Amino acid sequence: MNTFKEQIIESQQDLLSKKDLIHNEENTKQALINPFLLLLGYDIHNPNEVEFEFHASFSYKNSDKVDYAVKSKGKPLFFIEAKKVTKDLTNHYAQLEYYLSTNSDVEIGILTNGIVYKFFAYFEKLKTMDKEPFFVFDFENMEDEKIDILSLFCKNGFDLNKLLKRRGTLVL
Repeated sequence: MNTFKEQIIESQQDLLSKKDLIHNEENTKQALINPFLLLLGYDIHNPNEVEFEFHASFSYKNSDKVDYAVKSKGKPLFFIEAKKVTKDLTNHYAQLEYYLSTNSDVEIGILTNGIVYKFFAYFEKLKTMDKEPFFVFDFENMEDEKIDILSLFCKNGFDLNKLLKRRGTLVL
């Protein structure tokens, strides 16, 4: 079986080849983000591991749904807010911050267009999310060290405390 690093490298061309074929957010999710979650070892067909359109607040309004809640034992580990592949992620920070602020159990949020993944931390004690991502993974500019860091988000090795301790030392 291939290592995680080998799987990511092998999937890079496939994911990038789909980029120009995608014209909306739903296709971005299906063609890019779902395969990414599978690479991380999460079963996208098991709602106990990945819940789509997760109610991130108490109001249950349509607009209060984060695109993905990645879970362990039925509890969210991190949220993913998706945008279509051509979107610049800069203007969507506030939406992710809102979702994290309404769910005190989740301390990590990912903002992505399926190619670039920006990882943010939310600190309940401070009631705020970092303005800058603590880690960015970009399929167009992959580096060995970043693949190693990305592996910390895999299902079989996810450790929130380890990630948050490394927050200040991660390579952006």
